[in-house]
Amino acid sequence: MWKLHFDVGLYPESQPLFWSRLDRLREASKVVGDLNEAQREDLRSAGVNFFVSLEEILEQALSYSTWALIADHYAETKFAFNVQDARQFMADRLNKRKVEGRVNVQLGGHGRNTLYHLISGFFALSDLCAEMQTNAAQFKRPESQCPGYRGRTSIEIFPFDHTVLFLDLGKEERANVTSLLRAAAEILGSSGVADVRNRIGHKSQDFPSTAEVDAACVGVSDAVSRLEASGLSPLLYRYVGEEQDEYGRKTARFRDSDAREYSLALPSQYKMSGLPSPTQPLVFLKCAPIGESGEVLRFTYEEASEYTEMWKDYPKRQERDEPRDNDEVVPDGDGPS
Repeated sequence: MWKLHFDVGLYPESQPLFWSRLDRLREASKVVGDLNEAQREDLRSAGVNFFVSLEEILEQALSYSTWALIADHYAETKFAFNVQDARQFMADRLNKRKVEGRVNVQLGGHGRNTLYHLISGFFALSDLCAEMQTNAAQFKRPESQCPGYRGRTSIEIFPFDHTVLFLDLGKEERANVTSLLRAAAEILGSSGVADVRNRIGHKSQDFPSTAEVDAACVGVSDAVSRLEASGLSPLLYRYVGEEQDEYGRKTARFRDSDAREYSLALPSQYKMSGLPSPTQPLVFLKCAPIGESGEVLRFTYEEASEYTEMWKDYPKRQERDEPRDNDEVVPDGDGPS
């Protein structure tokens, strides 16, 4: 049905699955006193599934936030978020970067990145954003890439003066974004989650205590909640309707998989900049307001498949073949009508 353009109203399963597995691990860690082997087995079982989900969620958040903040959405991405493309973009920008106090970040676009390096990646992205601010001039958009209406009307505004989205945010918003990224990494690092991850499958004398497991869960919950609330983790919102007041001003309403709602004021001053239609499934970068407005960046959501790859960049203009030497060229006006 999706391939025939029916809206089947589905959400990605990764986010709800992560939170349910976190709850299960916390429940398994509510044991008073020393753990017996059966209790350790329950923690191992819950922990294995949880850490699979945690690495998936952190990889999605790091890939999305790197892509959303660093890419040129006006000229290149066309405001379409593809998980696979974003993961490769993240790896290209952050792999082998040096983070103070840590080994060089090792990240790939294959989707098998480890917890330690994913946490380090948030530090690296925060550092990269800070570096770009000191070299903003080199990311200034060439005049040839700007639309003709730029600077000529206040009805339609072009807000993307740089080829890096982060540099088009206000000074306060840029500081907020870099702080959010660093805070998430620091919370994850201080929670001891990587240490618990390494020890939960070991023999009894090196097995983490329930207090250590619970502290790791609390830290993870805090960090991921911050990423979700700021829009630095890609939550999918679906259009559920709109309202209109007596002056014709509209408010579009959206809902995520957890029934949380988000509203978008219409019409937009940035429609001609290529922002996606509000009736599509969208991801909102809530920490990134556009220009001086309260409107935030939004992206369509794509999941990679053979089908999406086949229809990539459709429709395409067919290239005209050059005439061959033995082809008859009919001069304009002399041929049949």
